[in-house]
Amino acid sequence: SDRIIVENGATATLHLQGVEMLGSEAPISLDYNSNLTLVLDDYYRNNIKTIGELGSAAIETQSSSELVIRGTGELNATGSEGGAAIGASEMEGGHATIKIEDGVINAQGGADAAGVGGGVDSRYMSIEIFGGEIRAEGQTGIGDGTHSRDTRITITGGDIVANGGSGAGIGG
Repeated sequence: SDRIIVENGATATLHLQGVEMLGSEAPISLDYNSNLTLVLDDYYRNNIKTIGELGSAAIETQSSSELVIRGTGELNATGSEGGAAIGASEMEGGHATIKIEDGVINAQGGADAAGVGGGVDSRYMSIEIFGGEIRAEGQTGIGDGTHSRDTRITITGGDIVANGGSGAGIGG
């Protein structure tokens, strides 16, 4: 399957312009201690999805990584069972940071995972939302997945709809 991996310690900027990615592993993955700015270019719809039961996030953040999402395009992200749409895969993602500055974002977490935030058994995520139109669904819309904890969430702007299955819309 096609994958984009930001390697350990690397910093990258990626412009999405009508991207369709589907994989059994995270189509976009930030390795340990890496940084990615994901730019959603104007007028483009981008679809990133994992399939199967591997517990993979669609856009995966691993320990000490930072993901920044900005731009005015659209991002539709879907995680597989145990993996967030945007955030941690199952038992991954400690001390990762997700910053959403802008964009139209639809995030559907896999079973037991958040739309934006933690997968199953993830720890110490930081989620900062400054703007954008965000629709997030999963075990928790924005926050922790099952058995996850210690996610810090700061929201200072944006139009947000967050729905949790058996968890909170926003939180844990």
